Amino acid sequence: MRTRTEDRDSCLVLKSSVGVHKVHMSEIIYIEALNRKIIYYLRNNSQITCVEKFASVCDQLLQHPEFLLAHRSFLVNMNYIRRIDAADLYLANGKCLPLAQRRISEIKTLPCFSNGGIHMSEFVSLLGLINYGFVLFFGIVMSLYLADIHFEDNKIPYIITILALGAIQLLSYLMMGENLLYKCYPLLIHLPLVLLIRFAFHRNIYIATISVLSAYLMCTPRKWFGTLAAFFSTAVRL
Repeated sequence: MRTRTEDRDSCLVLKSSVGVHKVHMSEIIYIEALNRKIIYYLRNNSQITCVEKFASVCDQLLQHPEFLLAHRSFLVNMNYIRRIDAADLYLANGKCLPLAQRRISEIKTLPCFSNGGIHMSEFVSLLGLINYGFVLFFGIVMSLYLADIHFEDNKIPYIITILALGAIQLLSYLMMGENLLYKCYPLLIHLPLVLLIRFAFHRNIYIATISVLSAYLMCTPRKWFGTLAAFFSTAVRL
């Protein structure tokens, strides 16, 4: 089914299996190419699925400056971009999409971000990374302490552990991006800490596991408040 433009500067008429839809371009958050179908994600949380070549959609919508081909399968309305990191793009509806590296510098030069929008996004990302660093430091120190490994007797192992795991996190962030880093956190931090306490400090595996889980459980209330604040912050921006 074809997708055509009506009122070129403002509207699209989309033909789907359930009928014909007139959609303002400003209502489109992003468009995804999936299994030979095109899915339009709208501001009212609805979706419209059409059968159309993604290349044709791109040719049509990239004529409008507010749309960006963020990835080979995603076309994004830049008015809904809230922040970017090394490999991901975060939208106002909470979605996280992959971002081609070559697009980052292009986004930063766009007029819609030149008045401080992207700088605020980078500031928010910086605060998130600082918070991440504090949680990492607290989790490592508290895990070792709960396993009865005191700093006074193990200063060098403490410092080496913090620096090593911090370096792993930094490299992972640069290679994978913020979103994937958070998803892999248990594998990158929890598991190495458990193994370290078990084999380097010769603690029982149960003690090692409980110490790590208990330490990071102490960070949970902070995450609840952070999630709640982020939710209301996003709602206000919308």
